[in-house]
Amino acid sequence: MHKQEAERHRTEWHRRAGTARRRPRPLISPAVTVRLLRHISAPTTGKRPIGANPLTSRETELARLVARGCSNADISAELFVSVGTVKTHVANIQAKLGVANRVGIAAWTWETGRATP
Repeated sequence: MHKQEAERHRTEWHRRAGTARRRPRPLISPAVTVRLLRHISAPTTGKRPIGANPLTSRETELARLVARGCSNADISAELFVSVGTVKTHVANIQAKLGVANRVGIAAWTWETGRATP
């Protein structure tokens, strides 16, 4: 059996077995990837004006409770939502404020005068 014939048989066997080598399909279309990369690398228009609140009213309320030192369970009971909802809100607040943890949320709340004792 020649080398080419052996390769053809091997390819046919893989095709029938469903193990033929296929190019992996991208998880995100190339067009979307390009748009996303352009958006991420675009220069920012500047910082938010001082005093601007990037949070919704509900997120601001939750940030105040975080600044008071309330746990997720405490906040859940106070706002009548699930602990999972509180975790989601905390993650969204961290992303919007660009902080890594609850301490960052508390610091922002106090620095902007939104904390209540």
